[in-house]
Amino acid sequence: MADEQVEFTSEQIQAPDSANPAPWKWTSSSVTVTIVALNALVYILMLARGLSWIQPSAYDLLACGADYGPRTLDGQWWRMFVSLFLHYGIIHLAFNMWVLANIGPFIESLSGRASFLILYIVAGLGGGAASLVGIRRQWARAPAEQSLVSTELCSHSCFVTAKS
Repeated sequence: MADEQVEFTSEQIQAPDSANPAPWKWTSSSVTVTIVALNALVYILMLARGLSWIQPSAYDLLACGADYGPRTLDGQWWRMFVSLFLHYGIIHLAFNMWVLANIGPFIESLSGRASFLILYIVAGLGGGAASLVGIRRQWARAPAEQSLVSTELCSHSCFVTAKS
C-alpha cells in the first residue's frame, strides 16, 4: 500500500503562483489606485499654483485647505477632509504613496473596496480630529498623512508654525 502511486489530473493541479496573482495585487485594488492618483493630482495642482515642490510654506498650504486649528474650529470643517490629499512636499507625498501602494492593496483585499474607502476617510478625519484635541492655537497641522498610514504606521503628525 505504501508503494501505490497517486495520479492527478490537470484540473487538480494548481497553476504556479505567478499565474495566479495574490488578491492584493494592483489589478484588484481600484480604490488604492484611485487614492494614489487623487493624491498625485492634488499635488500637481498645488505645483501649478506655484507651491514649492520640496517644502511649501504654511501659508501656501493654508490657502490650499490645510487643517489649521483656528480656522477648522471656527467652522471650516471641510479642511479636515481636504487635508487628506495635501502633502508637505515631494518627500512627504512619495513616502506616503509608497506605503499606501504597498499595504493598501492588501487591506483593500481583506476589507473590500467600500470598507477600505470608508476606513481611509474615517482614519484621515480621525487624524484631523486628534490634531485638534489639545492643540495650541498657533500650530497648523500640515496636510494629513495618508489616513491609513498616519493612524496605523506613521503615528507622527507634521506641524508647521503659522501666524494666527
